Amino acid sequence: SSDLGTVTEMADAVHKSFKKADIYISSAAISDIEFNAQNKKIKKKELSDSIKVYKSTDVLQSVLDIKQDHQKVVGFAAESDLSSDVLMEKMNRKPVDVLVATKVSSGQIGAKQTSGFRNDSADYRIIKNNKMPDIITLTKSQMAQTLFNDYL
Repeated sequence: SSDLGTVTEMADAVHKSFKKADIYISSAAISDIEFNAQNKKIKKKELSDSIKVYKSTDVLQSVLDIKQDHQKVVGFAAESDLSSDVLMEKMNRKPVDVLVATKVSSGQIGAKQTSGFRNDSADYRIIKNNKMPDIITLTKSQMAQTLFNDYL
C-alpha cells in the first residue's frame, strides 16, 4: 500500500503497475481539480477573494493512452444523468472496454436524497461494445459480481 497525496503521484503509481496488468479497473477519478498545496495554515491576511483551481491529470485517459491490445480497461463514471447521450459521449471520449455508470446525487442543492454516495445500492448502467443496457439497481456487492461474471 502506498500513501499517495496528489493526483500526479497516483498517476505515476498506476502507470508503474499498469505495465504488468491484464485488467485495470479505474473505480473513480481521484479529483478533477487540484489546488496549490500548502504545508502550513494559510492566514486570513494571506487570503484573496478566490482560490486558484487547476485541472488535474486524468488518470484514466492517461492509461488509455498507453493501453496495449491485450489489456482491458474498466472505467467508472459518477453521473447525475444516465441517459444514452451522456454515456455514449463519455464512451467516445474515453473508449474503455467496459463503462460502469453510476447515478449520483449528493443530496444537497435541490436533491432530497443521496444516491451513489453513502448508500449500499445505486442505479447503474454497465456498457460494453457500445450496447446501452437498461438502468439496473444493485447493491455495490451485486454490481461487482455482475461486472466480473458478465463483463470480464
